[in-house]
Amino acid sequence: MGIRTNSINTNGQSLGLINAGNGYITVSGTNTYETKILDYTAWNLAGNPQPAITVGRTTVIDDDRIPNIKAVKDFVDSSLYYFTTPIIAEGDTSVRTYDDSISGGLSRIVFNVNNVERGQFNDNGFNVDNVRLLSNTVSNTDVTQDLTLTAINSNIKVSGYLNLVDQVTAPADTSGVNKLYSKATTGPGNTGLYFVNTRSGENFEVDGAGPEELVSKKRAILFSMIF
Repeated sequence: MGIRTNSINTNGQSLGLINAGNGYITVSGTNTYETKILDYTAWNLAGNPQPAITVGRTTVIDDDRIPNIKAVKDFVDSSLYYFTTPIIAEGDTSVRTYDDSISGGLSRIVFNVNNVERGQFNDNGFNVDNVRLLSNTVSNTDVTQDLTLTAINSNIKVSGYLNLVDQVTAPADTSGVNKLYSKATTGPGNTGLYFVNTRSGENFEVDGAGPEELVSKKRAILFSMIF
């Protein structure tokens, strides 16, 4: 015969329900017991395994109520349905988001490969190692390193006009490199386009390091007549 009572007073001592054998506690005789443990108002029960209409997860009605496994499952399902994580990771390779309103600092998306940060999206653009892309600009962030474009077939194609901004000073010569630049003032070549290499010189008589101007077609014809 079952014991019928709505209260058991242990006088502050522990209550042992099953102390031997293979028994278990069940509430199988009740109707939708889990709805007495969790508030399903925001988590519509019509769908299975996940609701057809959801506006929020299940919430706990009372911290001291004992759940059945159905309540536990529904609570986990609703929590996972709305769960968002700021990180995607496997081992020491990850993509993680930070927001200044939550974590402080700069809002950003950080890419780590083998526990080394290799890229980052932030208000300053997309940064990969020492290269930054922002709007229509590609720049380098390390003043000690050059910005280099390379191609596997050793050919770089520019599909458009190449605009050279006038420079105030000539660059230093570098062995094995030709440096082309423009100046606002033109010289005898009447082009304003200059180059520097270790073989260029200020005049025809002396070879040495220094800038030289490219000559326009008309000036080249004139010089050929003179010389």
